[in-house]
Amino acid sequence: KAGIVKGEGNGLFNPSGKVTRAAMATMLVNAYKLQSTASNNDQGKFEDLKGHWGEKYANILIDLNISNGTDNGWQPNRSITRAEAAQLTAKTDMLSRDMNSELKEKDYTSTNTLLNQHQKLSGKVIEKTNDGLVVSGKNSSVYAIVSSPEVLKDIQIGDTVTVYAPMFIGSIPGDPATAKYAIVQKENEENVLKKQYKMHTGSVINKKKDTIQISNEGLTVTAAVSSEVLEDIQVGDTVTIYGASFMSNMASGDLSAKAPIIEKLASKTVIANTSVDKSKSISEVDKKEQNALNQHQKLSGKVIEKTEDGLVVSGKNSSVYAIVSSPEVLKDIQIGDTVTIYAPMFIGSIPGDPATAKYAIVQKENEENVLKKQYKMHTGSVINKTKDTIEISSEGSTVRATVSSEVLQDINIGDTITIYGASFMSNMASGDLSAKAPIIEKLASKTVTANTSVDKSRSASEVDKKEQHVLDQHQKRSGKVTEKTEDGLVVSGEKSSVYAIVSSPEVLKNIQIGDTVTVYAPVFIGSIPGDPATAKYVIVQKENEENVLEKQYKMHTGSVINKTKETIQISSEGLSVTAVVSSKVLEDIQVGDTVTIYGADFMSNMASGDLSAKAPIIEKLAR
Repeated sequence: KAGIVKGEGNGLFNPSGKVTRAAMATMLVNAYKLQSTASNNDQGKFEDLKGHWGEKYANILIDLNISNGTDNGWQPNRSITRAEAAQLTAKTDMLSRDMNSELKEKDYTSTNTLLNQHQKLSGKVIEKTNDGLVVSGKNSSVYAIVSSPEVLKDIQIGDTVTVYAPMFIGSIPGDPATAKYAIVQKENEENVLKKQYKMHTGSVINKKKDTIQISNEGLTVTAAVSSEVLEDIQVGDTVTIYGASFMSNMASGDLSAKAPIIEKLASKTVIANTSVDKSKSISEVDKKEQNALNQHQKLSGKVIEKTEDGLVVSGKNSSVYAIVSSPEVLKDIQIGDTVTIYAPMFIGSIPGDPATAKYAIVQKENEENVLKKQYKMHTGSVINKTKDTIEISSEGSTVRATVSSEVLQDINIGDTITIYGASFMSNMASGDLSAKAPIIEKLASKTVTANTSVDKSRSASEVDKKEQHVLDQHQKRSGKVTEKTEDGLVVSGEKSSVYAIVSSPEVLKNIQIGDTVTVYAPVFIGSIPGDPATAKYVIVQKENEENVLEKQYKMHTGSVINKTKETIQISSEGLSVTAVVSSKVLEDIQVGDTVTIYGADFMSNMASGDLSAKAPIIEKLAR
C-alpha cells in the first residue's frame, strides 16, 4: 500500500521468489524517496539496464553513488546477496540522513534570517507565567509575552532559548525588560515562525518607505516594517506577511499585521501606469479640491466597460480597471463618458491588460466635490506628526494617516486638517482610526505652544515650587486624557502619547477624559510604532494641583547614613532605607543630612527587613 514493494515489474509479485538487484533498487528508491541529481541519470553506463523495468531505479542509485555495478554490468536480474543488500541499505540510509540534515539546516538558516528582522536575546528560562517566560541572558533579562501560549507547554525552567520580538522595552533598573509578541526558539528548533505566528501570502499591491500591502484571497493585508526590510521588494512581488495577529477593519474586512515579519517568495516585473491626460484644464474644477486630489495618481480617458464595482477607462497610452470606493457613483456614469480616475497607485498587470486601481475616485468632466462625495472624512486638530505620518484628534478619536512627506511639509501640530479616506480602519482595542488611501486637506493654521512644564503665569502662591522642583527628578509629559483604564490613563500630548500606569489607583476617581494633566514617571518606554509609550509608577498632576507627591507616593524620612555616587541610605524608625537615583540628585546631599525618600513602593529584604525604594524621588529637608 505504501508503494515501496512492487514485485518484479512484470505484474507479478512472486512472494516466494528471491529478491533481485533491480527489485532491491526499486524498494530503496521508493522507501527513501530518492531522486537523481543528474539530467541524464547516466543512462548509457550499463548496457544490461537499457529497456529493463528497473532501469530508472538502478540509475538513481548509480547517480547517487550508492551502487557502482559489477565487473559484468549491473546485473539487474541477479539475486542480491545478503551482504550486497546490507551495504546498499546502509549507504542509502546514510545518504538520506545527510540530505535531510542539509535540508533542515537550510530551513533553519532561512527561518533565522527572517527572525532577525526582530530583536533577539538568548538565555535560560528562570520563570514561567500563563502567558510568557522570564529569560535571563548574559547581560540582561526579559519577560517575553508569547504570541502563541501553547509553545509554553514544551519549555521548562532551565531551558536555553532565544527570544525574538519587535522591541525589548527597557524598564526600571533591575527589572527585566518586556517583549510583547515574542517568538521563543529552543536550541536547534525549526519552523518556529510558522508555528507561532499567523501568516498571509499574496502579491504586493502597494509599497511606501516602511509600509507594504498585499492582496490575499480578496483581502488587503498591510504591514509596517523598517525600510531596510522592504529595500528588495517591489509592487507585484509575491511575499508572505507573518504577524503575531492580524487586526481586522470592521468596515472593509482588510487586515493589518501586528509585529510583522516579511518573507519575499518571488519577484514580478511590474509596469507602473502613471500616464496623465493633460487635456483637462484645472480652471474647469475647484482648484483647492484638485490640489488635494493630485495627492493620488491619475489617468483620464473614456469609459469602455462597467462592472458592479468599477470601470474600465481607456486613456491615450494606457487603460485602467478602477475599483471604486463608492459604488453608487457608477449609477451616473455611462460607457463612452470621459472621466478622470484618481487612485493611490496604478498597478501594472499583464502586458495588454488594463492596470488595476483600488480605492478609486471617479471624476466626470467639470464635476466638483468628488472627494467629499466618494471618500469618508474626519476633521480635527493635528496632535502628532512624523516624516510621513499624521494624527488628528476628531470627536474624541485619534485618526491616523500615512502619506508622502511632501504632503505634510506645510502642516504643523495644532493645524486644523481634514483626512479623507476610502475607509477608516478601527483599532478594536483603542477605537483609534487609520485612513485607507488617505488624502490630506489643510484648513487652518494654529500657533501651538508646547506644554512641557507648569504654566509659568501662575504665581508661587498657586503652586508649591519646592514640590515642583522635586517632581522634576522624574521625566514628565503634559496633555489631555483620551482614555481611562482600571490602573491608568492614556494622555495625548503635543508630539506623542503615553499610557500612564498610576501608583495610586484612587487618584483616577477625580480625573475625567478631556482633563489636562501632567504625568511624571522614572522613564517613558517607547513601544511599537504608532502605540503610546508606557510609563510605570506614575504620578498624575491636574492643573494647579498641589501635594501630589505626598498623596500618590509613599515616603520615609531620616538621616543619611551612607552615600555613593548614585545610591543613598537613610535610617528611618530603626530601618535602613535605600534609594538609587542619578548622581545629580545627590550632589548637594551629605552623610548626616535629613532627607525624605519618596517611592511608588518600598521593597522589603526578608532577611534584614531593610527597605529599597521603587522609582525614588529625594527631598532634602535639613543639614
